[in-house]
Amino acid sequence: MSLHIMARIGGEHFAFPAADVEEAVDAPVIEWVPMAPDGMLGQTAYRGRMVGAWDAARLFRLAAPALGGAALVLRDGERRIALVVDDATEMVRIPAADVRATPPGADTDGVLSGIWFRPRRRVGRAGTPLVNVVRVDALAALALQRGTLVDGMTR
Repeated sequence: MSLHIMARIGGEHFAFPAADVEEAVDAPVIEWVPMAPDGMLGQTAYRGRMVGAWDAARLFRLAAPALGGAALVLRDGERRIALVVDDATEMVRIPAADVRATPPGADTDGVLSGIWFRPRRRVGRAGTPLVNVVRVDALAALALQRGTLVDGMTR
C-alpha cells in the first residue's frame, strides 16, 4: 500500500505518489513566460527559485484547461515541475494489488501506471470512483520533451 496525493482536474481524479510530491500550493501565482511551449502556463516562485508551471489538463489531454486553484510541485530526481490542477483534495493509501492496467488507447503518452476504482465509503458521495494513478517520472519527461528555456523544470 502506498500513499498518494489526490488532485481533481475537471471531472477527473488523479493520484500522485506522495514520495514524488514535494508540496501542494494553494492559488499559485504564475508569471507569463515568452515563447512557452504548448501546455506551459509560465513559471511560479517556489522556495526561492522559479519552477515551470504546466497545465495538468493539457498534459493529460483533457478537454478543458485546469482552473488553477492549486499546484502540485512534483519532484523527478533533482528537477521540479509545478503541475497546475483544479484542486488538491486529500491523501489516500492505494493498495498496489488494486491498481488495474490502463485500458488500451487511454494513455497514449504512458503517464499513468494504471487506474484504481476507489471504494465508496460515504453514502451519497458525488463523482466517479475511477482514479488515474500517475507516473510522475513519465509526466515530467513529457513536459521536458516539450522544452522550455530551462527545459520546463528547475534543478
